[in-house]
Amino acid sequence: MSVLIKLSVDDVIRAAAVGFLREVESIKKGLVNKHGYKGKDEWETHIMGALAELAVANYLGVPWNEGINTFSAPDIDPDIQVRCSKREYQHRLTVRPKDKDNERFVLVNRMTNYNYELLGWILGKDAKHPDYAEDPGDRGSAYFVPFENLNDIKTLIIE
Repeated sequence: MSVLIKLSVDDVIRAAAVGFLREVESIKKGLVNKHGYKGKDEWETHIMGALAELAVANYLGVPWNEGINTFSAPDIDPDIQVRCSKREYQHRLTVRPKDKDNERFVLVNRMTNYNYELLGWILGKDAKHPDYAEDPGDRGSAYFVPFENLNDIKTLIIE
């Protein structure tokens, strides 16, 4: 069962600032997406990812890391990685072969009017099941877990 989280205007401003700084740092350092993603708007990707992270942190009632250039650190301590999808896309959580087996991955669906739908979560090692493996072409193989195969978001807790 999913959960809908509505961010406040202040939350949106805070997360948008972090997403903006993430893209600025990427440009300054000449970084490119390590999985070959060539989206039309990297600014949007960074901002929407930050918004999704903040939505999950707010749901869990824990601090958000607001990380910039913290690629190996979890999005939310101690072990949560947040993945965001657009509503018009098929709802699948992407886990890469090098992602950590012991981290929990949360799928968040971008909605409208500052609303974010938390669809579920899965442990990295459980996402790396052969049934979920695909190689979509020019971006390398990955695991694409359908949202209906994720754990109920209400079972995600921080101990």
